[in-house]
Amino acid sequence: MGALGLIERNQTHREVVGMAARRLSDDTPELAARLLKRIRAHCPAAARLVPEAEQFESVKLGLSYGLATIPEPGPERRELVQAARTGRRRAAQGVPLDEVVKSYHLSVQLVWDELVRIVREDSPQRLDLLMRSSMHIWAGIERQADVAAEAYREAQADQVRFADERARLLLGELLETNAPEQPLIDAVRDTLGLEETGSYAVAVTRYARLRRGARQPDTMAGARVVWSAGTDGDIAVVALRGDGLGKVAEALEAAVQGPVGLSPAVTGLTSLAFARRLAETALAGRRPDQRGVVALDDHLLRSFVKAAPDLAELLRRQIMTDVLALPSHESTALLDTLACWLEVGSTAEAARRLYCHRNTVLNRLRRLEQVTGRKLDEPRDVVLLALALESVKSR
Repeated sequence: MGALGLIERNQTHREVVGMAARRLSDDTPELAARLLKRIRAHCPAAARLVPEAEQFESVKLGLSYGLATIPEPGPERRELVQAARTGRRRAAQGVPLDEVVKSYHLSVQLVWDELVRIVREDSPQRLDLLMRSSMHIWAGIERQADVAAEAYREAQADQVRFADERARLLLGELLETNAPEQPLIDAVRDTLGLEETGSYAVAVTRYARLRRGARQPDTMAGARVVWSAGTDGDIAVVALRGDGLGKVAEALEAAVQGPVGLSPAVTGLTSLAFARRLAETALAGRRPDQRGVVALDDHLLRSFVKAAPDLAELLRRQIMTDVLALPSHESTALLDTLACWLEVGSTAEAARRLYCHRNTVLNRLRRLEQVTGRKLDEPRDVVLLALALESVKSR
């Protein structure tokens, strides 16, 4: 092995390197001040974010523990414990990781220069031995840098998890609050980066689960999606772009297996609780055999009946009692004709779909008006007939 090759730690090594390290540790405060000056000059973010007195104490401790381990690392490895503590603390303070690592590089440069100076002054004939021990010394401080970086990354990951959990909790609170106060709105806006007056839709996945291999999507049809944990399932808040609600429904179909309630578009963060209730209403109003996305806009009548069952039953009794008392074949024909006519809005088209003559449709509709006492040319009566019909179908 050449003159600068790595040697094993032995008694001679410990004497030479240990003597120099002990001499250097006697001047730890002065050395720490010099190192701190270099760090704050080369690491501007750290100089801005870390109080100088705190950074000085950290540097002094690191040097003290590190110099003590240069001759022979002890079992406690206090220098590594201090490095991990420093890494976590700098992550919390927002110091960039490259500056944290750079501070250790500056440290090893300064320590090495001082060790060389001391050995050259006191035992120049042993300088070759120090040179051949250089790898031990440099590797020791690099190990501290690695430990600090690892602790830094772990602390950052914890911060992200904490921030994500806090954001979910804030969003969950907003989704449950009918009249949210401004501080809650501000917190959700700032934490999640959502526009206070933006356009949103809410999807409730209470009875659904993600398709195999799928993850909760962060975007759907180009719209950002933020998820919150509900009581019985996850809730998605979709920041809409334009009139993309239909495309969002398609994206939900692709990502989620099972029924999902989808609200209409609402405006502003203050309306999210309202949108959540509408999504749950849509979900509650689905047909028993219905799967996939249930958009409230497409099931308003059924959702209304489910949301107000007593009023729906009242309409059924007031309007449909006499119709239901007719012979089964007649009542079925009248109700089916009414349902088809309401759907297509045309007598001719209803006749085509029902495979009968247009006059047959007209006769059935007149008969329905006679039995119910309602007029199909009166908008108010049409609404009541539609609700009463949905109430019959929902029983």
